[in-house]
Amino acid sequence: MELTDLEKGYVAGIIDGEGTITLTYVHSSNKFRAPSIEVTSTTLEMLEKMKALAGGTISKVSKRAEHHKQAYRWCIRYNAVIDLLKEISEYLLEPKKKYRADLILSTYKEVTPRNGKYSKEKLKAKLQFEEDFFKEI
Repeated sequence: MELTDLEKGYVAGIIDGEGTITLTYVHSSNKFRAPSIEVTSTTLEMLEKMKALAGGTISKVSKRAEHHKQAYRWCIRYNAVIDLLKEISEYLLEPKKKYRADLILSTYKEVTPRNGKYSKEKLKAKLQFEEDFFKEI
């Protein structure tokens, strides 16, 4: 993925304002959470632009009441998050999102073995990473 500076600023601004950078359990069998970026909006065109720039998926969000507008959620996970954050992290301004982006970029791959097998040290590091990720800043 190669974004222009304008596109980087656009994507970072949408994530800063409307998005979430988090760790989620992707499958019920997963012991650990994976990086995820989500943006929920009633503006489908904006989410389609995010998908065109960064990939991912768009899904409908269930309405809580009949009179509510239809909302949609754009989402990327795993390596797509890391690839996008490499492009846009310097453009993020919201402190918590900037902190989480930097932590994913600096630590996630280091504490996540490719084969999914954790030594005691790796497990301790992984759990510390998750604790640090979700702490209040």
